[in-house]
Amino acid sequence: SVIRLAENGEIPAEILRSALPDMEVLELNGSTMEELLYFIHEGTPVLAITGTNDAVLLTGYSANRIFYYNPQNGITSNLSYEEADMMFAQTGSRFIAYVK
Repeated sequence: SVIRLAENGEIPAEILRSALPDMEVLELNGSTMEELLYFIHEGTPVLAITGTNDAVLLTGYSANRIFYYNPQNGITSNLSYEEADMMFAQTGSRFIAYVK
């Protein structure tokens, strides 16, 4: 299971490759919010690493906001693109998405 993989120390991209064998998992490290919007527009959420053991899921956007789901508290929130770029830059702007 995905939880067992995480408990065994697998990195997020490896976990997604195991969970989504028919998809190509892409590590999008260093991408800007503007670049990530392509995947969200296509219906693919983007995993954004926010700490050693933390991540949020980028799920939507508007003209000037990015929406994300935090699995730790179950809350969907939003940030301006500038706030998001600054927040994710603190942890190296590490992102993961997938395509068919």
